[in-house]
Amino acid sequence: MTPWDAEQKSLASIEEKAKEIGWWRFRNDNEAEAPDLVVIAVPTTAMAPGEEQFYRSYTWILNWSLSFGKPGWECIAVLPSVSTPELTPAQRITEKRALEVIQGQDIPWLRRSTGDARPAVELLATWLESLLAKAKR
Repeated sequence: MTPWDAEQKSLASIEEKAKEIGWWRFRNDNEAEAPDLVVIAVPTTAMAPGEEQFYRSYTWILNWSLSFGKPGWECIAVLPSVSTPELTPAQRITEKRALEVIQGQDIPWLRRSTGDARPAVELLATWLESLLAKAKR
């Protein structure tokens, strides 16, 4: 596991880090050990100067995180409501924009349902179990 703290980072700096550690690295370094799973969880505090830049940077964060070619890995996205159950109106807009990008990339995603107060780890575990069950069918 390679944890990476994205708190208090701009979307542009998260995008640069995603490029540094994403699929591009494996294209150029045959010795690098590829992950089995990449979990993308961009915090609502990650800002961009404007809406267009938000969509651009978020799209590239996802693009750099996906697997293109070999070795391959799975990629999932976790929306901010999972870690922050009570989003402000501005954070809800950010989450909505993030979801638009995620759905455009056809990546499985996890979002907290309204009124669901379970701990984030429980939400994630339940969701991952459901994905594994679907994969076995």
